Parts: sequence; C-alpha cells; structure tokens
Amino acid sequence: MFTFARSPAVFVISPGQVEVSTGGPARSTVARLQIDLPESGSLWPAAVRALFDTLRPWVAQRGLAGRRAVVLYDNPTVATRLTSLPGLSDHQACAAARLAALGSLGAGEATALADACEVARDLRGEAPRRHLLAAADRRAALEAVDELFERAGLTLERVLPVEAVLIASLLRDADDSNDVAHGRLFVGPRQSWLVVSGAGSLLLFRPIGLGLGQLVDVLTRPISLSGSRADFSLTRERAARLLETHGIPEREQVLDASCGLLGQHVLPLLQPVLQRLIVELKQSLRFGLTEAQRRELRLSLCGPGAAVRGLASIIGDAVEAPVQTQQGASVRAAESDFDFGLSGDSILRVLPRCPNLLPPRAVARHAVRRFNRAAWAGLAVAAALLAADAQRMDRLIASERQAVNDLSARLDDSQRRAEQAVEARARDAAFRRVRNAVVAATGTPDLAALLREAALLAGPEVRLIRVDFDGRTMERALGADGPTSELALEGYALGPRSETLVADFVDALQRSPLVETAAIGSVARVEIDGRGARRFQVRLAPLAAGRGAGRSLVSAGGEEK
Repeated sequence: MFTFARSPAVFVISPGQVEVSTGGPARSTVARLQIDLPESGSLWPAAVRALFDTLRPWVAQRGLAGRRAVVLYDNPTVATRLTSLPGLSDHQACAAARLAALGSLGAGEATALADACEVARDLRGEAPRRHLLAAADRRAALEAVDELFERAGLTLERVLPVEAVLIASLLRDADDSNDVAHGRLFVGPRQSWLVVSGAGSLLLFRPIGLGLGQLVDVLTRPISLSGSRADFSLTRERAARLLETHGIPEREQVLDASCGLLGQHVLPLLQPVLQRLIVELKQSLRFGLTEAQRRELRLSLCGPGAAVRGLASIIGDAVEAPVQTQQGASVRAAESDFDFGLSGDSILRVLPRCPNLLPPRAVARHAVRRFNRAAWAGLAVAAALLAADAQRMDRLIASERQAVNDLSARLDDSQRRAEQAVEARARDAAFRRVRNAVVAATGTPDLAALLREAALLAGPEVRLIRVDFDGRTMERALGADGPTSELALEGYALGPRSETLVADFVDALQRSPLVETAAIGSVARVEIDGRGARRFQVRLAPLAAGRGAGRSLVSAGGEEK
C-alpha cells in the first residue's frame, strides 16, 4: 500500500498494525506487523512504549536499524485543523493556526505540541486567503513515539498524523483543479472530508464524521431473515468482506446463498448511515456554495469509499451532480481500519506541506548530529551552524521576552483602568445624591437628571437610541411652556436574555425617585450585528412638583437616603 522514494523508511502506526515501506515507487518493499493499540488516549502512550519488545527484533530482521524514519500515526488524542486567514504575515498566520489547533485539542503549550504550515493559497478574489494545516497532540503521546523508534535503533525525522497527510493530499489535488467548481469527497475508514475548489480559490472544506467503519459496524447487528426475529449476525470480518464484494446491494441481490441473505435484509441497516452522509453533504453544499456553483459542481469520490459499489451513484443522485470514482481504491480499510488509500508518490509530494510534530528532544538530537557532522567537515562549518542555531534561539528568546513585556503592560493598564472606574463610580454616586436631593426639595422634574438616571440603570446590554418629549424638542420641553409631563425612551436589549433585560430595566425605572410612572410600550424581536435583540419603547412620567415628599430617595449604591 505505502511506497516511498529512497532513503527514509515510512512507518504507519494504526490501531491494528504497524506498516513500514522502503524503496522507491518502482521497487518498494512493504511489511506489516500486527499489534493491538487501545482506543483510549490516556492508555495509548504506554501501549506504544510497550511495542519495543516486538518492534526492535522486527526492525533488525529487515535491516532497518540506523535508517531514517518518517512516522505517520493514528492517535485518539490528535487534533488536525484547517484554518483560512486573509492578510497576515507567514509568522502571524502560522502562530494563529497553531493556537487554533491547540484550542481544538483543549490543551496548552505546556502539555501539548503543535505545528502549522501553508498548504494552499487562493489565487483570485478581492481578499485572497491562505489556508494553513495545523496539528496538535499531547506531549506524552509524541514522546512515546520518539522513545519507541529511538530505542529500536532508528533516526526519527518526522512525526505526522495520518489525518494531516490525507488533508494535505486532498488540498494539493484541489489546488491543481482549474474547474469552476470541482469537489473531492474522501470516504475513509472512520472519517470523510469534502473539498470543493474553483476559480483559483478553495470554496469549501468540510470534515464529516462518517466512514466505512460505520457501515461495517451496522452490518454486525442482528439480521432477521424471516421478518419476525433476528436469525443471526455477521462478524466484523464477514461484514467487511460483504461490503468489499457487494458494496451497497440491490434489494433482490443474493449476498449469501447458503443462508438466504439478500440485499433487502441488510439495506435497513445501511440506510441510516447512508442517510446521515447524504444529509451532511447536501447541507454542506447548500450553505457553502452558491446556486450557480452547485449547478456546475462535479464530484470525485476517492479513498477506500471509492471501491464500494453503488456508493457513487447514491451520492450523485442525492446531490444532483455527476460523481466519478478513483481507480485502484481498496475497501480493506473497513476490515483493518488501516488502509487510508495513500500511495507512496502522494506521501512524498505532501510531506513538505504537512505539520511536523517532532518532540523537542528529537529536535535536540538532530542538532547534536548536525554538530557532529559539522565537526568532521571543519570548525568553520560547525561555527556557522552553531551561529545559525544561536540566532534562532535568540529570536525565540526575544519573542518570548516581548510577549512577557506586553502582558505586563496590559496588566498595568488594566489596573489603572480599574482604579479609574472606582473613582468614576464614586463621583457618579455623589452626583446622583445631589440630583435626588434637588428633586426631593423642589419637586421639579430634572429631565437631564432623569435621562442620566435612565442611562445608568440601562446597563451595558441595554442601549438607548432615542428620546421623545411629547413630540417637542429638548429646548421646548425645558422652556416657558413648563416641564413635559411625559417622555418616551426607545432602545434595544442584546443577547439571549434580552426580554428579561427589558423587564428589569422598566422595573428599575419604576423604583427611581425621579419617575412617577414607567410603562413598557411596544417590544419587537430584531437582529443586530448577527445577534438576537429586543427593540422596545418605555413611556415615563417625571415626578411632578410636590409629589415626591413621601418617596424615599435611592443612592447610586442602592441604599435609601
């Protein structure tokens, strides 16, 4: 399955086996070692280290000791993420992609490693984007892989998640497409990916959490041949062979004459998985492409799923687009959960475009080897290499020092703002007490104080946008005609609690010593900047003269005065 151009030996670690490929595309050697790795991420590192007793003699027997090694692995804890960013430098884009991968993993740089590299770039559009592939995994898992191969006598050069290699291969093929809208659907053992490109841009990338493994799993459920009870069930190996031989069968197709198994007996098991896959595809195309792009779309079915008979026609009928299938695909992945449909040539082409999760101690060993080689070449070359490494470390140290300084400055600025906020609240409380005292003494409504009171009671999630003084201007409302008897406030409340925020605001106005009455007017549901909101109107009657003597005044701190 795997071939690789000379020198490095390519190892692929999957839950069921380790596969090594050596040699070039024309003359390649592939060997497989059966293993059993757990599906639990916490148990995986210890299980990988325990492979040493089996892997070391196996490597020595094939004369691989001392060879350079590139390791592809399938681990439950790995996180692979494609990030599209416009208008950033290479360093900024890679840093953002690495942080996104760490965020998907739910870990920080202290317990995980992450790397990112650019795999594609839009050639057209007003704001061309660069697409970066990032991967992250726990340090414990990566160090276990490094320890296993170091003890086995191999020089580890690259550690790559299998998913990253698959995605890079898909994006490379999509990047080469010149079609208006050309899609590639990779259906793998447990995961699928949809990539659509056209007009020099990547139009859509969508991971789909369904694969051939789910089809095999449902075929192992009890099957009823008589229609009244479950007669028997298939083993996983037999279910995989059935899927490889017959694919998605017709209703009357004979699958096993010895027991009378027909297509109509297994189709009810396969239909829910196929339906979920079709729904994912249709929704992705509907929201990711324009109507014109969907009309011109052509799909290519690749990966192990391309070998499942009938799957291409089912997908084509569902999405109403022509679907071609990749030649030479194999369904062995359904049985072994291993064959991802990659060839040695495709691995060789995408390796420079894949993130490398080589642990730091492996990087340090490479630096030592480089130093030793340089010593044999001469002191001048050694000094140059050391200088380059020193400059790199200086840049890293300077970058970390700058980050620490920036963080310290932000903390100082936050402290100053907090102190200013405390002072401002104290001044505002004193101002409100004075205003309340004036109103209590004179009984004359102060509209400016009332508006300020309303703004303070609104809070950060309630925005006031308009005030109406009985149809009069502010000047006339405060002029010789006498103070206005009623005014209306209009605003909107943001967020999922918008209805509760409006009710709390009106309730707070009703308790204000500056307000005689407050009543809610019209309320409408709106959307502002993509967020749900409520637009509302509140009608206020200021406290009239001589009517505030019996009411208690409330200070800014909420204490009665």
